[in-house]
Amino acid sequence: MIFHDAMKSLVRDFSRSFFYWLTFALTTAFTFLFFCIATDSEIGMTFVRNSGGMETNITLFAVLVCMIEVFFANDFFVKTKSRHLAVMLICGGRFTQLAEFLLCQTFILLLVAIPVGLVGALLMMPIMQAVLSSFLGRPFSFGIGISAVGATAVVLLALVFWTTYLNMAFAYRNNALTLLNEQQVTTGESKSLLSSIYNNAKSKDGKKGAGRLVAMLRGSVSIIMFVGPLFLIHDAPDNIFVLSMIGMAGFLIFINSVVIPVINLLMHRFRMQAPKAVAYLGFLRTDIRILKINLILIVLSSVLMISIFVTSIDKPTTMMLALLTYIVMNILLSLSIMFKFATNVATRKKYYMTMSQLGYLKKDLHQIVMSEVSLLYVFLLASSMLYLGTIFAIFVSRGSLTPSFAGILILSYIIPLALCYVITLIYYFRAIRFKEER
Repeated sequence: MIFHDAMKSLVRDFSRSFFYWLTFALTTAFTFLFFCIATDSEIGMTFVRNSGGMETNITLFAVLVCMIEVFFANDFFVKTKSRHLAVMLICGGRFTQLAEFLLCQTFILLLVAIPVGLVGALLMMPIMQAVLSSFLGRPFSFGIGISAVGATAVVLLALVFWTTYLNMAFAYRNNALTLLNEQQVTTGESKSLLSSIYNNAKSKDGKKGAGRLVAMLRGSVSIIMFVGPLFLIHDAPDNIFVLSMIGMAGFLIFINSVVIPVINLLMHRFRMQAPKAVAYLGFLRTDIRILKINLILIVLSSVLMISIFVTSIDKPTTMMLALLTYIVMNILLSLSIMFKFATNVATRKKYYMTMSQLGYLKKDLHQIVMSEVSLLYVFLLASSMLYLGTIFAIFVSRGSLTPSFAGILILSYIIPLALCYVITLIYYFRAIRFKEER
């Protein structure tokens, strides 16, 4: 019975199930390919001794990113099942039945995804060998070794264990009331809204002047921390990653002390003459708060790989792995942004129904969605390209990169985000779809 319900749920939520399955399949394929390359005799990664040096570290970092992406996808997939799980509890279901329901779905997808991922990796091997040989300027071939199979098996077993543990913990710690309140389960948005109300009320006390002074100081410090490293990178290219970490720390403060207040100010100014702007700016404010860590992760990962790439001119295999990791991470971390955003969007339907009852037309709601998602991805792209674009420009001016190759690297960063933007819009429109009252 549980197995039958799990299968029906997978078919009913095909789009969510497909992307969850696709994440498993891509993770399996990329992990296997990376280990096949890293354990090749030319690089020499082994479990006994780390003779691969930087190549081994890059491989392990790439595998870690693959695992993080699976956890984001699992979080999105499981939490969107909240209402179904709540109905099961109300109808007398037990914790063990909820856990069995989630585990059935996870294992069904895993059983299909892992073989497909391995077959996909085998099919990609000849293509990868040709591309890498062209990049290195000499023949480079890699095969399937025992070490690669063993390392991949360890990673996949770890993923199975942790996704099983997380799903069981989710089923155990949520009751029917919590699961029905999807906003509480999936995001911290309601907490953020309460916090903003509290802070707005707080700002009306007699300490406005001191509060504004502190806010201005924090904003100034955040701008210096965020923008300052860009001027230092040119004179200290060997410290690019450290300077980028300082910049991203400043970016965190910058969001809370500059970006959010500016959005609040715009919402205040538009509250009477542009209600649609107030709506999409309010949603955008929540989106930025939720996705700021994901943005920092993708920027730091890209900066790290580009730094390794351009400083390893005398080590072609290191350059090769760094470039491959840069491309793979852009794909996976763009997907993680999409999954994190979609987890938040899954609870927005009630807001749009309320706006519809208040007089918003369907075209107005669509404009709000388009404006919110477009502004979000423009913000993500502009913030990240401020650093990546500066780094590429510096390396091109120093002759470490050619302009055409730098353009390819930029496109390999932009294209996954653009695809995720399109998919996010499609999912968003489906998530808030409802029948308009006549």
